[in-house]
Amino acid sequence: MPGHDAPGPELVRRERESAAEEPGELPGAAALLEAQTNVLAALTPGATFESVAGVVVVQARRLFGASHAVVMDLSGETARVVACSSDHMRVGEIHGRNVATDGNPSLIEAIRDGSAHIIPDLAASAERLPPIEADALRSGLRCMMRAPIFGSQGEFRGVLSVGSPVPGAFGEAEAERIEGLARVVSVVAERAELLVEASERAEKASGLTHLLGSLSASASPEEAARLFAGQVRALLGAGAVSIHCFDSEAGVRRLVAFDGDADLDFWPESKLLGESRVYRAALENPATLYNANVPGQVGEWAERAAREFGIGSLVAIRLEGSSEPAGILVAIAQQPGTFGESDVQMLAEVATPLAMVLERAVIVASLQRQTQRAAAVVEVLAALGPSDSMEAVAAPLTRALRAMWEADHCLIGLVDGDSVSVAGYDSALDLGWLPRSYPVSALSTTRTAAATGYDVVHDYREELHRSGPMVEGLRRVGLRSSIRVLLGDLQSPVGILTVGSCTPNRFTVKDAQELRRIMQPMAVAAGYYRNLREAQRRNRQLEHTNRILGRLSAASTVLEIASSFLGECRSLFGCGQAALLTIGPETGVARVLGADPSGGFVPAAGSELPLAALGPGPAGCESGIQVMDNLAALEARGALHQQAVEAGLLSVLRVPVAHGEGSCGTVVLWGEGVAAFDDDDSRLLSALTHPLAVALERASALAALAESENKYRSLVTQAEEMIFIVDVASHRVVDANSYTARALGYDPDEMLDLRLDDICLMPEGFVEASIRHIMDEGEIRLSEHEYRRKNGSSITVDIMASRSAYGGRDAVLVLARDVTEIRGFQRQLMQSQKMESLGTMAGAVAHDFNNLLTTILGFAGLLKRSPHLDGEDRENLGLIEDASRHAADLTGRLLAFARGGLVRFGPVDLRDVVNDTLRLAEPALHSKVELAVTLPPDAVMVEGDQGQLQQALINIVLNARDAMPDGGIVTVALQAEQAVATLTVSDNGPGMDEETRTRIFEPFYTTKPPGSGTGLGMAITYGIIQGHHGAISVESGPGRGTSFAITLPLLAAGTVHRSDDSFRAGDGDLIMLVDDDERVRRAVHGMLGEIGFNVVEAHDGATAIQLLKARPERFAAVLLDLVMPGMNGSETFRGLEAIRPDLPVIVCTAYAADAHIDTDVKRRIAGLVQKPFTKDRLERALAGILSR
Repeated sequence: MPGHDAPGPELVRRERESAAEEPGELPGAAALLEAQTNVLAALTPGATFESVAGVVVVQARRLFGASHAVVMDLSGETARVVACSSDHMRVGEIHGRNVATDGNPSLIEAIRDGSAHIIPDLAASAERLPPIEADALRSGLRCMMRAPIFGSQGEFRGVLSVGSPVPGAFGEAEAERIEGLARVVSVVAERAELLVEASERAEKASGLTHLLGSLSASASPEEAARLFAGQVRALLGAGAVSIHCFDSEAGVRRLVAFDGDADLDFWPESKLLGESRVYRAALENPATLYNANVPGQVGEWAERAAREFGIGSLVAIRLEGSSEPAGILVAIAQQPGTFGESDVQMLAEVATPLAMVLERAVIVASLQRQTQRAAAVVEVLAALGPSDSMEAVAAPLTRALRAMWEADHCLIGLVDGDSVSVAGYDSALDLGWLPRSYPVSALSTTRTAAATGYDVVHDYREELHRSGPMVEGLRRVGLRSSIRVLLGDLQSPVGILTVGSCTPNRFTVKDAQELRRIMQPMAVAAGYYRNLREAQRRNRQLEHTNRILGRLSAASTVLEIASSFLGECRSLFGCGQAALLTIGPETGVARVLGADPSGGFVPAAGSELPLAALGPGPAGCESGIQVMDNLAALEARGALHQQAVEAGLLSVLRVPVAHGEGSCGTVVLWGEGVAAFDDDDSRLLSALTHPLAVALERASALAALAESENKYRSLVTQAEEMIFIVDVASHRVVDANSYTARALGYDPDEMLDLRLDDICLMPEGFVEASIRHIMDEGEIRLSEHEYRRKNGSSITVDIMASRSAYGGRDAVLVLARDVTEIRGFQRQLMQSQKMESLGTMAGAVAHDFNNLLTTILGFAGLLKRSPHLDGEDRENLGLIEDASRHAADLTGRLLAFARGGLVRFGPVDLRDVVNDTLRLAEPALHSKVELAVTLPPDAVMVEGDQGQLQQALINIVLNARDAMPDGGIVTVALQAEQAVATLTVSDNGPGMDEETRTRIFEPFYTTKPPGSGTGLGMAITYGIIQGHHGAISVESGPGRGTSFAITLPLLAAGTVHRSDDSFRAGDGDLIMLVDDDERVRRAVHGMLGEIGFNVVEAHDGATAIQLLKARPERFAAVLLDLVMPGMNGSETFRGLEAIRPDLPVIVCTAYAADAHIDTDVKRRIAGLVQKPFTKDRLERALAGILSR
């Protein structure tokens, strides 16, 4: 029926939802909800159907604006007024009326269908109205509305009726509301029925109130069960009564209460449900009655119990729980026939409240377990707080777990490979025998746990297949049952937890499963601590390894390397003795490179041992890693191992070391006890021997490497490079090294206020375009760009910039090199190379030209002395000689530019050069030019030709004069520093522009008007200085004057020059003429013949040497050409000197004086004649030499 089964609050909620679905009816719906709420509020404890119905009629009149409301019970033949509120009719007029005769049967049937019914106007059908409606019409009611009331089983009970004196007062909306109100009345009716049923049950149980009186709310389930068992025993006259509960959660049958004779107390406190006969019997039969004098009355379990314990009579009642059996009540007596069917019925009647007690006991026990276990979990989690090891948390954990399971024993073991170490325990047992570590195989139960993660032992005394040293030990000290769970992954557990009891059957599979779940944090913690231990172990190894590597890097000798390595190995591996040996299998000898500790049984470094002392086992690098767990077990062992055994060092680890080509060695560690080294140790030591081998192999190179690294770091830190970072967005300098600030002339702090655009002297937009290129391509390289310094000057830089980041922003890293000086030097080098090329060309031209002039002048002189010439011919020959001399003067200038022309090198004091030059130049200086001279007090000696040096200096001074027509100051300064003499000539004239400065030394370049200069003066000066192995540079600028700087190498102390007196002419008048040019030889041959010498010609150096070897004493002198194919002049001179050291050699050359002759030869020659020359000049040269 509509709304029948809905409880009060749910009914109101539904009505509210219904009202909310039709917004237009909200006022009426709200009124209905208020009425329903008021009615339901009347359902207070002790309320009756009538009292609540009284509230209903009042609310109905108010809800519908009615003047009449009545609740009638129509479940019987007559109508019963439950409640009435009317302005028209009295209760007596309605109460007791016959429903069938006085009512409207068709209307009643319509209402039974569950919907409300409305009579809009009673007067419209007054003649056909049944007596009840007719009475209502007579009382003044015109409109009636009724709704059905149903009972708890959905049966029709009555109606809620309202009336109004106004025809059509009620419509469909009112009909829906009265249905809702009627549903509330149905709830009231249902409540009334429940109260009646409760009253009936109370009456039925009134005889047993003395049994249930002890079941007060404050009594514990166990206490209530004990009292109940005692009263049942007294009521039945039983020998003993026991009450058992079935704890399906724990999987056990547990004795809750027992009252009776001690000899009848044969029940175990607990039993697994799967093994309990009582539990199986309770599942099969709700009630069991057994009397020994009535055979065949019950099943096998009761008869078997009767036989075993001498029972004559037994009654058992299953205590039904809400979803499964909660337990069983068993009463026993020794006298047969003590119990009958009436006892079964009586116990069945009290079984329900007793089952409630047992369920409560199970729930309370479960809650207690959960509370205890929750507290234990809290303790577990608290114990797993910040700690350094699992051992630190094991004690509080085992204590909490033992209390949680009400156990006698709890132990936590940590698994490490194939062994278990005891982390901690809390036990009432005597565990003095317990080892701190034992193999996993010592626990047979571990094999079972490996499959499921847990193992349950119900009774160690019965389960004799459980074996192993640990199991036997626990069995001896009284452990009866246990659960053991694996912590962590089943394949590689981190630990084993054991909870045990001295009571058999104490634990179930569910207990084990729950314990494994609870211990998940513990498993995680154990894994963490194992990983922590492993990490700490690895950290220790890493620390030692790092120290070893550090010490190997720091050590510079083999002894230092061996000592530091072996010391660290002893600490790392915990060994008692360590040694590093080189192995010589071919010699059968091992040499000790180091031992730690020194003074042990291993000899000192440098000692030698026979390889047999290391036996047994192969020796050498090829033998691989060798581990010996127990030297004492070896029948034969070498002398060194024998001493180790005597020292208690029974374990050996040997790892080969290869160091150097064809050389090998080994590291040997001796450890205390047996099996002191494992595979990890051998792998670690093997890894460490690689850097050891490198250190041994390169010990001698480490110092050099360190020195090289220091130099490299110094170069990097002191590099004269500009390095700075620019923000891409703002172009602002965000960081810069100190050299950047110095190079640009800023303070370091000022650099951070600059933008790249402030520094770069580049076209507008160039910086931005360059940065975009860098961000796209990654880098850019720029050559010879200009940077602006703080003072406005510029420097030339080469730039390499790349993409970078700074402070999380895009940035550009700029490396700029100041190449201003380098570019200047490059320009000077180019100028020097150009001048050298010009000089080379000029020298070559002058050489060939001088050879021709020598021939012309020679033959012209011979012809001029011929007696067959007339005066005109002699005059013409004189003109030829004059033209040749002028040509020779021109080639002399070219040679002076090329390499100084004719020179006679010797020690020269530059102070004399300056004084003599200025004395010669003084008449040429006009009165407006002032000389300022600064000379050192001591001699400044160089090797050179004083005349040529004077020529170079006077050219510069006269150039300065010409540059200052209005007068000025010419400053000449000389100084000597270290091995260099520096002569500076400066003026304060108008200076030169850059083009003039760079071309000043070019031949034929002049700024003077045509006819005023040849353009060779400064070129000749350049050639003279180059010929003296010096350098000349010029600094000048418009308005800044000009400064020439000449640098010459100082004469080395102790240099000896050959004097003219050392030459000794030969006994004869034979001259050897050595020249590769046949025309020159003919011309010079003629000159020598006229002078009076006999001549032997040689066309090359080799021929000259052969001639001298043949008649060394015959020659008076040698005329030697300097430049010849094959053997040159210098080589020929040395060959001649080797044969006859005192033979005068005069060098004749058409080249510059020192272009093809080295300084050593220049000192030892007798003289030098510059081509072209005449007979007279040659005669004077020979006469001057041969007359000495």
